[in-house]
Amino acid sequence: GTKSGGVPEVINEGKTGLLAEPDNVESFCACMLKLASDTHIRKQMSDCCVDTVKTHYDWEIIVSTYEKLFKEVAGITD
Repeated sequence: GTKSGGVPEVINEGKTGLLAEPDNVESFCACMLKLASDTHIRKQMSDCCVDTVKTHYDWEIIVSTYEKLFKEVAGITD
């Protein structure tokens, strides 16, 4: 990904991916070459991505988070 827009909010640099400088082909190519040449880094990042999705983007977690937010905004306490 690139260090622009919402991408840095989703990609944890060095853990779930690599971020290249925007509009910088050399930076993007360096990231791609690093991933292409290092099986260990690819596997480590892949495992971290799966963990991140399971802990942050599971529908039950998302629904629970929104439910808490809506209750807080509405002033509802359990």
